[in-house]
Amino acid sequence: MGQDKLGRTSINRFPRGPEPEGGTPRSDPGGERTTDVWRSAPVGITTIGHDGVLLDVNEAFCELTGYSEDRLIATRLGDICHTEDAEAERGIERLLSGELHSHQAERRLLHQDGHWVWVLTSVAVATAPPADPPHLVAFFQDITELKKIQAELSRQSLHDSLTGLPNRILFLDRLDIALSRLGRRSGLVAILFIDLDRFKGVNDSLGHQAGDELLKGVAGRLQAHLRPGDTAARFGGDEFIVLCDDIDDRGTIREIAERISATIITPFALVQGDVRVTASIGVAISGAQEKAVDLIQRADGAMYLAKQRASRYEFSDGPDPLPSPRLVTTEHALDKSLERGELRVFYQPEVCLKTGRIGGFEALLRWEHPELGLLAPDKFIARAEPTPLIGSIGAWVLEKACRQLRVWQAGPGGQHLTVAVNVSAWQLAQPDLSQIVFRVLSDAEIDGSCLSLEIMESAALEDTGSASAALHALKSLGVGVIIDDFGKGYSSLSYLKALPIDALKMDRSYVSGIGQNPADNAIARAIVHLARALGLEVVAEGVESSAQLAECRLLGCDLAQGFYFAPPQTAGASSEMLRRDPRW
Repeated sequence: MGQDKLGRTSINRFPRGPEPEGGTPRSDPGGERTTDVWRSAPVGITTIGHDGVLLDVNEAFCELTGYSEDRLIATRLGDICHTEDAEAERGIERLLSGELHSHQAERRLLHQDGHWVWVLTSVAVATAPPADPPHLVAFFQDITELKKIQAELSRQSLHDSLTGLPNRILFLDRLDIALSRLGRRSGLVAILFIDLDRFKGVNDSLGHQAGDELLKGVAGRLQAHLRPGDTAARFGGDEFIVLCDDIDDRGTIREIAERISATIITPFALVQGDVRVTASIGVAISGAQEKAVDLIQRADGAMYLAKQRASRYEFSDGPDPLPSPRLVTTEHALDKSLERGELRVFYQPEVCLKTGRIGGFEALLRWEHPELGLLAPDKFIARAEPTPLIGSIGAWVLEKACRQLRVWQAGPGGQHLTVAVNVSAWQLAQPDLSQIVFRVLSDAEIDGSCLSLEIMESAALEDTGSASAALHALKSLGVGVIIDDFGKGYSSLSYLKALPIDALKMDRSYVSGIGQNPADNAIARAIVHLARALGLEVVAEGVESSAQLAECRLLGCDLAQGFYFAPPQTAGASSEMLRRDPRW
């Protein structure tokens, strides 16, 4: 096989019948070798006539389709291709017309047993004697597994990994679509914001596994008690949100709220025993030209009104949003939290999977609110992220974590310990980030190699140019860079080459499914292989069982963290853990 001056593929035509009667067979060792390679190639190969008919096929193409060679010869390629793959078909037409010399596209082939096989098809014009009509040579590579992984990645980026419900991103997309249709029909759009009462007590008394089982149970009941076409989503933590489209009147949405309240109050049979919870529900019905964010804020405010009045649900009437006590308190108090000494740094151990010992900690922010109790970042940090306040809070966390690391390193057997600190997109965009880090390292008297900064994948993609400059400046200090929640969104692999990255932290949604879900196994394995090819380490996040730990070791992960080892805890509790020096 070769190429002519026009870039067209040149192949030997393989005779399918005997030599012409009376003819003398010619010895053609080169042609025989080419035929052998062609027929035994690991990818499917065919020659296609000007009318789209298959002239010849190799063994790999027969295996791809499940058909015999005799069955395929003289069959039109289009007859075993999916009708929706029009782009691939148009490419072949343009090749035969002389408009193109080569073409590549994804398409589906119909297997003999009825299932579709995804293939990457590369087609080129083949040379032929001048008197012969033009024909094509096509190569077919099986990409079915890759398409399955891509589909699973897409699904997981739009669904909650624990409950399987749509996540915030997918919910907002569906709400925007519903609101955009309001002017074209008479029905209304309503949302119900649902918060589980006393959920924290379930976690504290029965453990996080029981809490997770309860959340899955609530999700199942919500789906079972909604109308066809309604959307139930997990909004975060113990909060759910329901979209009801094409509502006739207020009475319809009241009935839905009643059903939801009744189904949640029914006891849940968990492994740890029966658990009873209630829910506070806020209802908001769309106003004219109302934005999704305003409708959600009204529902959120109505939910907190239901909590205050100890009622099952409350309505937010009119387009003016009710003040949400959580949002108002957060907005006015967060500025003062630092000077009041209300912020805390908790630490979660990261275990080296080669030694089984604690190799370091991730520093995690908490707010000990005087009224709302201990708050995780998802309850308040969004208010700070678009403002310089996140810079002040981030620098404070960095300083606290590095000073604490110095204390641990000064203790017996602590010289090897490291600490990881999260950095927001706002901080990453500041030109003085490396100067702040340098000052903190100097004040704490620790080496830069003992500190890693974790950045979200989205932050790295926002402005690759400025991110690259900031991270290279940090690398000059010896500081490590970790991509957090890798694979959670639509991962773009190009930035992995452009940015000075040291490790990938595999999103917990994949870790939770390894050993059980083949798709999660395949994705996790692909992430580890990708990291190895780029010389990066892999941190497995969200390990919650010995089985998951064993799978992470088999995959070749370098570090692991999760509730199986310890939840985020105070510096004192972490120091006690180091003193015990546990092994896994």
